[in-house]
This record gives sequence, C-alpha cells and structure tokens, in this order.
Amino acid sequence: MKVNSDLIENQEDREEYQGGWELNALESLSDNLGTCSALTLTLCLEAQEAEPGFLANSIRQVRAKRERHGPYVDLDWTWPLIWKFGVRTQDSFAYFGPAHLDNSIDTLYRNDFTETLTFQLWPSLNIGPSLERFDYQNKIERVHLRTWAPAIKLTYSFDRLQGGNWLKSLRYSPTSAAGGGGS
Repeated sequence: MKVNSDLIENQEDREEYQGGWELNALESLSDNLGTCSALTLTLCLEAQEAEPGFLANSIRQVRAKRERHGPYVDLDWTWPLIWKFGVRTQDSFAYFGPAHLDNSIDTLYRNDFTETLTFQLWPSLNIGPSLERFDYQNKIERVHLRTWAPAIKLTYSFDRLQGGNWLKSLRYSPTSAAGGGGS
C-alpha cells in the first residue's frame, strides 16, 4: 500500500546501528561448590543443586564488561483518517548480534509494536482503543515470548517550548489535525 507523505502528520522514524559495551554484565555465578559460566548457567546450577552440600545462599554473581551490537528501529507515525479520527503506529525493534560470552538471559531481539485508533475530544486530548504486541527471544535457548495487550488510551498533549507560560502551554495544542497525537 502506498501512503501519500502529505497525509502523514507526525513521522518520527529512526533506523540506526548501535554498538558499545554492556557494563556489569553477568559473566558467571560462583558458590561453595565451584563456578558456573554464564554460557551454561542453567545446566550447571541444576547439576550443583543435585550435589550434597550445595548451599543456595552461597551463590555470588561475577560481573564483567561485554561488547554488544546490533541494529534498532524506532517508528512513530500518526495520520488522520476522517473527521476527528486518526491512526497512530509505534514500533520499537532491537536486534543484538552474536557476541563473545552470550548466555541464555541475553536478548536476541525485542519488538514492541502498538497500533492505536484515536478520537480527538479537544485539540490536545485524544482517546481511543489500542493493541500492543510484544515479541522477545533470548540468544542461546531461543525461547520466544509473544504477548498481546489491548488497552484504552487517553492522551493529553502540550508543548511547553512553544506555549510560553505554563497555563498557556497546557491549553496549547501541538497539532490541530484530526488524528493528532504528538505525545
């Protein structure tokens, strides 16, 4: 479907690549029977719990710095439909590539997608039904989680920078279009 760019009211897209270091990342766990690497954390802890003399209160976390990298996308589109109705689409996606010392609690990808039908009560106040879909998968065991969350959203928008004093800012509408979002 081709979308006329003149109809898209509030388009804030960002596709970027992120890289850097994760500080204070879990590297291993140590206890009175030895050390479990973060790569085999679950299997190691299950084996140690079966050993006689294992003390659960002796578990200590060993933390270190790790490299993390991957692309991410932040999308926020609002466009008017008819009369005082509009649609707002928001998506936040991140993918983390394989790295040295990945473990089962590390995120492979995370996607948070929300679709909202808005009805404008006043220029700065919108209400409408919303549906959020959240997807997550970890790196090693590839456990996938998907949740759906319906909601009713009440959105009040104001622009402190353009409105002057606070009272005027609270009355000022950042957008006067039918589907106005701007929050």
